[in-house]
Amino acid sequence: MKATKYLQSTKLLDYKDLKIQRLILSNGWNSLLSDSAKIEAVYNHVRDRVLYGYSTDFDLRASEVLSLGYGNCLTKTTLLMALLRALGIPCRLKAGTISRVIFRGLLPSIEYRLMDKTI
Repeated sequence: MKATKYLQSTKLLDYKDLKIQRLILSNGWNSLLSDSAKIEAVYNHVRDRVLYGYSTDFDLRASEVLSLGYGNCLTKTTLLMALLRALGIPCRLKAGTISRVIFRGLLPSIEYRLMDKTI
């Protein structure tokens, strides 16, 4: 597979959005000399400046996550990937499953018992 596939803008990775472009310019990330420096700067920004929280949907565009100012692990990853692609750094998401045990006590008992064993 060609790396260019992992540089494309998509429905969720909408890095051509003006808010995302302004964020990149205002932080000077496009002028950093190495990809490592760009990755570190963008990662730190998403980790430290975008709060952790749940929104109504998991399939939010990166620009929506940026506007909200918060996201969960999936939506913050969407923003991170969009920013990296905008800076010319190919990236993709690798997902896995987790045990439902982490939701014990967070969901009502009936919902917990009805959910799949892995998510």
